[in-house]
Amino acid sequence: MKGLLDNLFIPVKKTRIAVYTLILLCSLGIAVIIQIYDNDPEPFWDILTYICMVMICYLLFIYGKDLLSKKAGLYIKKQGLYLNIEYYKNVLVSWQDITSIQNDKYTVLLHVKDSQKYLSQMPKIYSLYIKGNIKRFGTLFVLRFGQINMQKDSLLEKLKQSMKKYK
Repeated sequence: MKGLLDNLFIPVKKTRIAVYTLILLCSLGIAVIIQIYDNDPEPFWDILTYICMVMICYLLFIYGKDLLSKKAGLYIKKQGLYLNIEYYKNVLVSWQDITSIQNDKYTVLLHVKDSQKYLSQMPKIYSLYIKGNIKRFGTLFVLRFGQINMQKDSLLEKLKQSMKKYK
């Protein structure tokens, strides 16, 4: 049982991603149908439809890539907690930096010593969302149970055991 917690792979729940992908596919179909049957000579609506179709295709690419990805959503390692969910793409949070792990109603809150260290590593496009997490929860790392394919109690137990073991 030596390596029971070493390199624990926790997959992402793909239900939400699949639903978003389906909605985007339907939206793209509607935009194409509108474009085919549109007899309006005004170019504004044509340009707007094409812009919408390009944006939908871009989002389909992003969600499709996530849907087909085999990467872990959460990876418990000796070095720390590797996050690859939603706004936290390829972030390794060191066990030494984690001060506490808290259970909120629908989330796990990871409190860290130096939030700015991790905030500077994240893409600027997500900074508004992450700053909202800091304001609302007091930490930038908020793991929602709906994102991770593991039971709430089991996840909390494994995180706390790993923190105790590696810190």
